[in-house]
Amino acid sequence: MSLSRYEMLLDVHGFNTKLKDIPKIPTQDYRQAYLYAADIITGYINSNKYIKLACQRFIDDLKASSEPDFKYIFSTKKAQRIVDFYKHMKHTDGDFYGKPFELMPWQIFIVSNIIGWLKKEPHHRSKKHVRRFTEAQLWVARKNGKSALSSGLALYFFLADGEHGAQVYSVGPSLKQAKIVYDQSTKIINGMSVKYDKAFKQRFDGMHYVNSKYQPLANNSSTLDGLSSHLVVCDEIHEWTDRNLYGVMDTSTGARTQSLMLVISTAGTILDGIAVDLYKRGQRMLDKVIEADHMFTMIYGIDEDDDYFDEDTWIKANPALGVVKDYDDISKNAAMARDLVSERTGFLTKHLNVFCHSEKVWLKKQDLDKCVADLDFNAEKYKRYDCYIGVDLAQKIDLTAVSAVFKVPASDTESGKIEYHLMQKHYIARGAINKASEQVQNLYHTWSLQGYLEIVESTITDFDLVLDYIADLSKKYNVIEVAFDPAQGNQLMNDLRNKHGLTVVEVKPTPVQLNEPTKRVEAMIVDSCIKYNGDKVFEYCCSNALLKNHANNIVSVVKNTNEDKTDSLMAMIIAASRITEESTQSIYEDMKGLVSIRYK
Repeated sequence: MSLSRYEMLLDVHGFNTKLKDIPKIPTQDYRQAYLYAADIITGYINSNKYIKLACQRFIDDLKASSEPDFKYIFSTKKAQRIVDFYKHMKHTDGDFYGKPFELMPWQIFIVSNIIGWLKKEPHHRSKKHVRRFTEAQLWVARKNGKSALSSGLALYFFLADGEHGAQVYSVGPSLKQAKIVYDQSTKIINGMSVKYDKAFKQRFDGMHYVNSKYQPLANNSSTLDGLSSHLVVCDEIHEWTDRNLYGVMDTSTGARTQSLMLVISTAGTILDGIAVDLYKRGQRMLDKVIEADHMFTMIYGIDEDDDYFDEDTWIKANPALGVVKDYDDISKNAAMARDLVSERTGFLTKHLNVFCHSEKVWLKKQDLDKCVADLDFNAEKYKRYDCYIGVDLAQKIDLTAVSAVFKVPASDTESGKIEYHLMQKHYIARGAINKASEQVQNLYHTWSLQGYLEIVESTITDFDLVLDYIADLSKKYNVIEVAFDPAQGNQLMNDLRNKHGLTVVEVKPTPVQLNEPTKRVEAMIVDSCIKYNGDKVFEYCCSNALLKNHANNIVSVVKNTNEDKTDSLMAMIIAASRITEESTQSIYEDMKGLVSIRYK
């Protein structure tokens, strides 16, 4: 086996190993973190963009640590200490039951980074070199050993970190969720010698050792004040709907000199929750868009352009594939996901670590992100383009949405292909807001302040506002057609037709009539042919859109609950139903009954 890929490590702080001696490095040695980084950077191990960036950051920081101006130093002693701590643990279930825990190289890389990096300047109170990282995130697919990894870190902070009166919490929105990591920790500690120490107590409220405690916490975020957390484990944060819970627990770490907020999670289906915010923040940090020296993140998952069903890409989301996680298991799930839309979300989130919306996922957030553009609809060019307007009306409960879709010729686009530029307008009655949940009310008010939503101060939406808005659009742009659901807006349609001379067409929102436009919209989003200005209401409606299959390859957009809104997306689909293509060939002929060109 060639060792040339490790030459980059020979002059790096803390490695201290000759090239010929690398094969002699023990498997449970902190230097495995160095070897793993080199394997990733050189492509010896197949990985995604953000794992490469995290490993490169490690090597770059090690080299910079010898410079006087660099604020951090990597302690090989601390790194080895956390690796050694795991040697006291045994597996508690499965094929490895009763066997000593052995960290895999990617796990050694993670724990060594979290524990090993210190600040060069001693803390002004403790006079100690405290840890660099106060936030750590691990995003990885299911069944890769993350529960055991997080349980070990929790026990280390509880038992072995030298923190006086350490408070360690496993946190979740429900007690059942909060106890997942905690229960794993109790099973592990039952096989450790500390179990028989007189200072160790296991009580109804958690585990206690000397004056430290470790317990699960589940509560409304407003009732968790007064804690002084040393470690907070946020397990499966993708399921959290209370985004304030993270903020409350983060605030609780303020009095500690080297506390840690630890997020260990797979991707999920709540796109407007704290998980997506943290995930994107980690990406921006690794992309060097923002500076966050205090944050460590590892984002395992497939790259944006990867084929979901290419076996060679699966290891990008599953670093323990072939060791802890079986190829047969993921292959079986991939086969089901290929054929069944209802199985696809589970496969994407649990096995490939891709954020999606629901069990019947339709639009991917990554694809929508690529459609965001800086659009100036006041520019003269938009007056030349054909404009198709789709309207989804609601008076009492839902949003009213107007979608103006401009068909931009290929000669006017950077991509060199026809694009469809969206200008959305949204209304909601104050009466509808008052009936919504507190979380949704907050969203409405935020969107209003951002300019994406107009709140009508009445119990119902005044359709005259919609009439005036569409009439103004027709005076400014080349409006070809306005499309409505006739059951909702008969009078409005007649007024636009008779008083303003617009071509108004009826589009009944049935699965049969909107089947082709629905598929067209997805294909255009996947191909980045749709462009929009980052409208948050539109994104929210897209995140709520589920896909339902009917007989004869008919699909329709549905939603989980009445409070989930899809109106902005539906208005755009109605508009798209009126847009003609230059080509007479259907873009769906080779889709084999599925809805996305990605799934052929």
